[in-house]
Amino acid sequence: MRVDIDQRAGTLAVTLRNAFAEVDRFAAFLATLPDADLEAAPYNYSSTEVAQLKSAFGDLARLARIYRGEEAGGNAYDFQTFAKLLTGVL
Repeated sequence: MRVDIDQRAGTLAVTLRNAFAEVDRFAAFLATLPDADLEAAPYNYSSTEVAQLKSAFGDLARLARIYRGEEAGGNAYDFQTFAKLLTGVL
């Protein structure tokens, strides 16, 4: 039924908008933390993990800006390059 399609479409659009807002907030949070702080207790990330985490959220924040029309997409780019490292699935 049309109402089901409309509801699902709206839900997905709102979910994506809200997810990008969360990405922006988390990327901003990560930007406030020096790498050395993330490598020390209580976080105890390795320098490689810090680089991957910050790269992933840098990419995701860029994708959010492109989605909102705040930045041009430019050349093809796989935004999963670093983000997939956070999911445990390559």
